[in-house]
Amino acid sequence: MQIISSSKRTIILIICGAILGFILLQWAGETAQRSDKLASEQTDESPDYFMQNFTVITTREDGKVYQRLTGEALNHYKDGLTHIEKPELKLNTEKQTVWLASANHGKITNQTELTLDGEVSIEQTNNKFNQVHITTKQLTLNMQLNTAESSSPVIVTTDNGVIKANKMFADLEQQHVQLYSGVKAEYVSK
Repeated sequence: MQIISSSKRTIILIICGAILGFILLQWAGETAQRSDKLASEQTDESPDYFMQNFTVITTREDGKVYQRLTGEALNHYKDGLTHIEKPELKLNTEKQTVWLASANHGKITNQTELTLDGEVSIEQTNNKFNQVHITTKQLTLNMQLNTAESSSPVIVTTDNGVIKANKMFADLEQQHVQLYSGVKAEYVSK
């Protein structure tokens, strides 16, 4: 059996320590990178707040209810985007017209635009003489200007018939609906 001198043993221990130190530094660096990546993914994709079965009410200066937004779930993100499940917006215009919009999904951008997706429905609920009901797959509501716009095919149903079109713009305040491209109407006389 061969005996290793103490100076050789010290050199071997230093080399082993250096290799072990290098391995630990690599492992610690990779762990830190994974932690940083996980943290950035969570801040980019995780909501900064959320609500379940919520109601948000907006009033005018005189205290009258202007908008009532409800939904099953709301997730707000740091970039300002808000996702809503099963949104329903009740809009009371200054002319006392009440519109009710609902859909499967919605998102709010710029704090003024609500884009509804899925089975979208918007209807005027307090006009006893000529109910208006609009269905489409996508609709953007400007909640400040009280307008609704769709580049998807729409079906407008009234007491007098059904109108189909490929695009629509509506001024909800003025109760004025403009239909564009491929407009077809069926009139029902009473």
